[in-house]
Amino acid sequence: MRVIEPPALAVSVEAFKRAVHLDGPDDDLLIAELLAAATEVVETASRRALMPRLVAFETPAGRWSRWYLPIAPVIELVEISDPAARLVRGFTEPALERTTAEGAVSLTALCGHEDPARIPRGLCQAVILLAKEWHDAGIGPAESAPPLSFGIQRLIRQARYARPMVSE
Repeated sequence: MRVIEPPALAVSVEAFKRAVHLDGPDDDLLIAELLAAATEVVETASRRALMPRLVAFETPAGRWSRWYLPIAPVIELVEISDPAARLVRGFTEPALERTTAEGAVSLTALCGHEDPARIPRGLCQAVILLAKEWHDAGIGPAESAPPLSFGIQRLIRQARYARPMVSE
């Protein structure tokens, strides 16, 4: 999986400032970088794309009829090397289905939530909490961060996408 087009922030700088009650002239650029890094951590841990982005995938070679994508939700297939393959259950359990072909399939998909209001609120809260922890500790986005706190782990675990581990 390779992200082709980086996404927009799921939590805006203004929303972050409101949530953590920051009134002063904090460095908005630093906060945006913290939010981007926190979003990446939360998305990786939850296997859920928050905002839309283009992602490239390469399926395993072989004879299979269904291959589950490692991330959810998937809005649409933008490009695919096997025209017989189609996307099913894109929002809940995204999978490629094909009937007779065999071999690897290359595809580009638009992943994430089209409507920001449909992003799981718990994941947005996890982004806010993580960025706040880093902000309060004076940790920059490029530095190695301490382990996730218990509250953040619980929020992520509640919304984590656990795909089936099979190819049929």
